[in-house]
Amino acid sequence: MSRLRLRVISVLGVVLFFGFLTVANFVPEETRLENPLLPDQGLRLGLDLQGGIHWVLGVKLDTAEEQELSFLRKNLEDIDTEDSAWGLESSRVEGTRLEVVAGSPMAAQEVRDWAEAVGSLDVLSDQGTTLAFSLNDVARANVRQRGMDQVLEVL
Repeated sequence: MSRLRLRVISVLGVVLFFGFLTVANFVPEETRLENPLLPDQGLRLGLDLQGGIHWVLGVKLDTAEEQELSFLRKNLEDIDTEDSAWGLESSRVEGTRLEVVAGSPMAAQEVRDWAEAVGSLDVLSDQGTTLAFSLNDVARANVRQRGMDQVLEVL
């Protein structure tokens, strides 16, 4: 029985000690400094009790769209390399646009057919052999969702 009594007294002592320190936090600092029984400083609160940390992250989802268009551009160039009959003059990604200059009207039609087969591109402008594409709404939403999923996974 004395062992149980010792445990109860120990637990009660710890609770009273921390209760005393907690109550001391509510006493103004001037009074604590004047009173020899109260601690000079109150308990130091962790960041979660002081208001926490606010961490603001910005995700550049336009960059994810640019990378998707760069991937499609690379795919187009690979196809052009394999089938040299296309004869593309140039292709580049400008922001959220994929611009393609075909060497002939036939090559431009091949690029249009490729874009339709890809299924994720909308034609922004079609000036004969100069074509401009952007991601359609569904593809843009998928790219943005994948980007956010990757960011959340990293965090």
